[in-house]
Amino acid sequence: MKMAKVGRAKVSIFLAICLPVLLLFQSLGGLSVPSLSFDSCDPSNQRDPRTLRSDQITVLINGYSESRFPLLQSIAAAYSASPLVSSVLVLWGNPATPAPTLARLAQSLSLSSLGPATVSLVCQPSSSLNARFLPRSSIGTHAVLICDDDVEVDPKSFAFAFRVWSSNPDRLVGFFSRSHDLDLPARKWIYTVHPDR
Repeated sequence: MKMAKVGRAKVSIFLAICLPVLLLFQSLGGLSVPSLSFDSCDPSNQRDPRTLRSDQITVLINGYSESRFPLLQSIAAAYSASPLVSSVLVLWGNPATPAPTLARLAQSLSLSSLGPATVSLVCQPSSSLNARFLPRSSIGTHAVLICDDDVEVDPKSFAFAFRVWSSNPDRLVGFFSRSHDLDLPARKWIYTVHPDR
């Protein structure tokens, strides 16, 4: 019983010290407390589905490696040129990337748009590839293309897939852009589309 009282007293002291410090940091702009409790899957944090466009698509591209910036920028620009694209969101999943590097990437991406679609950088708090499946209030379309930073779908195939989706909007539509095969002489798995990757 005595141990429980001591434990509760320690927790009370900890909260009495930490809570004012957290509130001070928040008031100074040094800490974003809402991000600690923000639930992107909470329906109240989402757009009203009735306001989403059905005539265009949002493209989400995962990015992680600084060495792939040129490829990432090229692919984002290519998608932005399509009249079917509302916006391109580059989901940056490398939390260790320095802020100045991210600022340069964000500026380069925003200037790379070849059409009316905006290209934006969205920094992820973790490197999880599952973050691409989270709902986002910045998505303004019913249709979303989720892709990697090393695969670019040609414009005709892209338009065809969008037409297929438009006729079946409650279905998943995708591309078979990579396939695996067993290289018997080498006894290893390879990509059949891009064996060098």
